[in-house]
Amino acid sequence: MKGRGWLAGYGIVAAVHLAAIAAGWDTVRFVTKPMLMVILVSWFMIVTAGSASLRTWIISALIFSWLGDVFLMIQGGSGFIAGLSSFLLAHACYVIFFLLVRRRSGVPRKWNGYILAAVVIYVASFNYYLLPALDFALKVPVLVYSIIIGTMFIAVFHASPRNNIWHNLAITGALLFIISDSILAVNTFLEPFGAADLLIMTTYILAQAFLASGAAIWLRTAHKS
Repeated sequence: MKGRGWLAGYGIVAAVHLAAIAAGWDTVRFVTKPMLMVILVSWFMIVTAGSASLRTWIISALIFSWLGDVFLMIQGGSGFIAGLSSFLLAHACYVIFFLLVRRRSGVPRKWNGYILAAVVIYVASFNYYLLPALDFALKVPVLVYSIIIGTMFIAVFHASPRNNIWHNLAITGALLFIISDSILAVNTFLEPFGAADLLIMTTYILAQAFLASGAAIWLRTAHKS
């Protein structure tokens, strides 16, 4: 299968990175974290070569995610803001891609009222508990970020009129991204706990893989132009 080596490499680097978190190998963590998105975007570009131009949005999302990973390794508020901004742009790219997929999916899928309500409740609850704990300069960026990641999940969920493999992968990835970011927020600003870093990166690594895989399958099988 084309690109199998790159995908295997992603899994190996991910396993090493998670082991480094568990063992406290800071140097290994520092080296492996930026490698993850480089490998994943390389795999995605290989397996979607010759597919629709829409793939540019996923490539951009992964590149912005790489920037976010790098910035978040910088200690201090400036690194966090830069990382947050990078991931906000990554989510915006995901939103655009899946909205365009929805447009091309044939029979439009009706907006699910329960999903919309659930996302609104999540975003409202997230900000209700988190914003009071933030410095003033972080309140608006975090509010905007929570809205965009909620929008990303809505866009992914409604991208296809029916359940299928690529769509289920993408939905799972979007949900894992929300879980990862929620754990990160709780650990950073509310209540730090020991297993947070391992949980954050495990869910993040899987989220990106599922989103990219779902998009790749759609590009290769559902639409070629």
